[in-house]
Amino acid sequence: MRVQDAADAVYLGLRSLDARRYLCAMWIVCGALRSAYEDRLSADESVLMASTLRVVRDVVISGEPTADAVAGAARLSEQWYQMTTEREAEVMPGQWNTWVVFRDLASEITGVAPRYESAERVDLAATDRLREHLRGPLLNDPDEEADESSPMAHMLAFLELAVAGTAGLPEERLRDLDWDPSQVQAEISGGSAL
Repeated sequence: MRVQDAADAVYLGLRSLDARRYLCAMWIVCGALRSAYEDRLSADESVLMASTLRVVRDVVISGEPTADAVAGAARLSEQWYQMTTEREAEVMPGQWNTWVVFRDLASEITGVAPRYESAERVDLAATDRLREHLRGPLLNDPDEEADESSPMAHMLAFLELAVAGTAGLPEERLRDLDWDPSQVQAEISGGSAL
């Protein structure tokens, strides 16, 4: 698998989705990112991630941000902003990029960040964790290949499935699932998670 092709497919797929499907796919994507870094997360980070995902889920289910969701997202965005600016030097690049994805997702719900802003760093958040064993700075190699059985290939395949699966579900089926991102994930992945 060519890593850049898979990363581009995820990014372009996210940008092609309407607002509700995009947030639904991002809920699934962010869940995978959270799992990738779970062994490194502090209690505060775990709570912040769970709170952000809860707000995103509520917005997806309701179909649009309520005043309560916007207020909650604004508080979360501020907490993420503080973390990303004050603690960047404490963590590896992939973890910091994951924080930025969550921060920007909360900011999108408030309307402060434009839609798709959080999609900008999904590839780095997903792949940098799997490159940490390399010596030196993490440089982007446009010709990087990942063996199909490697953790990186599995991660990218899951993210592609999340995006394509969310895009491909008929509106009627999404309504049957109550637009619940956890049910959407189970539907498109056959119940399996990363």
